[in-house]
Amino acid sequence: MSAAAAHALGRAIHYPVIYSSDSVRQPSIAIYRSAFNRGGNTGMASYKQLTAQLEKLHKEVAAAREKEVSQAIADIKQKIAEYDLTAEELGLTSASPKPRRKSSTTSVAKYRNPKTGETWSGRGRSPAWLVGKNRERFLIEG
Repeated sequence: MSAAAAHALGRAIHYPVIYSSDSVRQPSIAIYRSAFNRGGNTGMASYKQLTAQLEKLHKEVAAAREKEVSQAIADIKQKIAEYDLTAEELGLTSASPKPRRKSSTTSVAKYRNPKTGETWSGRGRSPAWLVGKNRERFLIEG
C-alpha cells in the first residue's frame, strides 16, 4: 500500500476530536471522507446507498446467527448424549403443574330495589339507590 493510500485510509478511519470553545468542552467530531466515498465526493452517502448497506448487514447478521445457533445446538445435543441427561434434569419440564384457578361464580343477589327491580349482591361499591339507607329494608328474603 502506498503512503498516500495509507494516509487517505487513516483519515477515513480515525476521526479526530476537536473541542468547542465553550466551558463544557463537548467534542465535535470532524468528518472526513468516509471509506465509502473515496472518489472526491465529500458528501454523505445517499439514502439508497445506506439502505442497501443496511440490508446487506441484516443478511450477514442473519446468516452468522443461523450458523452459530446451529453449532450451539449441535454442541448441546452432544453434551446431552454424552452425559445422558433428561429434560427434568435440565429443568425443561415443570416439576408440578400449576394449580388451576377456580372459576368465579356469579354471586347471588342479596338486595333488591323495590321501585326498579335492580339487584345488588352486596359486593363492591354500593349502588346509588342504597347509599345512606337501611339495607335491611332492601334485603331479599330466602
